[in-house]
Amino acid sequence: MHVKFCGFTQLSDIQTAAQLGADAVGLVFYPPSPRAVTIEQAQTLSAAVPAFVSVVALVVNMPKDELVKLANDVPFDIIQFHGDETAEQCEQLASTVNKRWVKALRINAEQDTPDSVRAQIAQFADAGASSILLDAYHQTAY
Repeated sequence: MHVKFCGFTQLSDIQTAAQLGADAVGLVFYPPSPRAVTIEQAQTLSAAVPAFVSVVALVVNMPKDELVKLANDVPFDIIQFHGDETAEQCEQLASTVNKRWVKALRINAEQDTPDSVRAQIAQFADAGASSILLDAYHQTAY
């Protein structure tokens, strides 16, 4: 099992996660989120992450130019696409910044079926996702 803690905004939380043996820590780059960090905060937080712990950049519908700037300014290992990005968009964006990527799928229990979820997983896996994260659907929040 691999463990990722996400949404850190405090240096002490990064240090605690590392002490607990987390495999990855996630930083949120989606301004509407209460757990969003600025590039400056992310630089400080990522500098505290020990070797062999991955830094994951969680983004939501981030335009290419913003992702390139983020990749140039913040040392992260993996992109977590958490918005409405298609499999092709994820692959293209990740290739642009030469990063591995994961996709969060928002699963709507009222509309999605096991078969439709499997099809979505296969679509993103075929496009090169390193992993798929299943998340609960919310109409207005990512």
